[in-house]
Amino acid sequence: MFLRSTKITFKVIIVFAICGIIQMAGSKHANAGMVEMTRAIEQARLQIKQPPEQKYTLLKSPYLQGFSYLDLFKSIIPKPAKRKSRKRIIYYSVQIENSLQIDLLETTKTIQRILQDGRSWSGKNRIHFIPAIPAKKHLNIIVASPRKVNRFCRPLRTNSRFSCSKGNRVVLNVKRWKTGVRHWTKSIFEYRAYLVNHEVGHFLGHRHKRCHKRNAPAPVMMQQTKSFGRCQPNGWPYPHNQVALGK
Repeated sequence: MFLRSTKITFKVIIVFAICGIIQMAGSKHANAGMVEMTRAIEQARLQIKQPPEQKYTLLKSPYLQGFSYLDLFKSIIPKPAKRKSRKRIIYYSVQIENSLQIDLLETTKTIQRILQDGRSWSGKNRIHFIPAIPAKKHLNIIVASPRKVNRFCRPLRTNSRFSCSKGNRVVLNVKRWKTGVRHWTKSIFEYRAYLVNHEVGHFLGHRHKRCHKRNAPAPVMMQQTKSFGRCQPNGWPYPHNQVALGK
């Protein structure tokens, strides 16, 4: 309703402005009048109230010291799965190390966007990812410094370079999140999609795969941080699916 009234108000202003310009067109001061009218339109535009930006509260992680999460999902009440439904429901949280120089809101929303994409693990409509607060029984996606990644992933060797999936934790190396890898030829968002989908794939029970066809999209479970061989870089389990955000 607010947006509709705003559009009507602005249209009325434009109509009056045009009428004023037509009236002044035959006068000697037409140019000066048009400048004044343009200023009036800009002032009217600024006076129209814009909806306030939504703010999110930064909360301390209840399980990880030095980590935080946003109450982005506080108002979301998950609906219980139907008994006859075969869809697997996975509740997840995003927790980020405090000392990292990354935008918490942007990072959290990017991970949410990846998981909801039609090309991700939810693409076959068998898995539904629902954001929730951190809990030991949930999938906890953690973005951490290389040193913390090494610690959380033991006995797996991440060598301050790789990420891992261990138990109900997906631990993402912030170095890879920020810069990707040199041989990656697609966008940084595409690499981040690979990073999330690869490690979540391990959480779901998938193992590493190899490239089997030249120039085909590399399997998301291939270790593309090392190399994608004869394949093309790919961040999705179902790259040919239609993109469908907000499923």
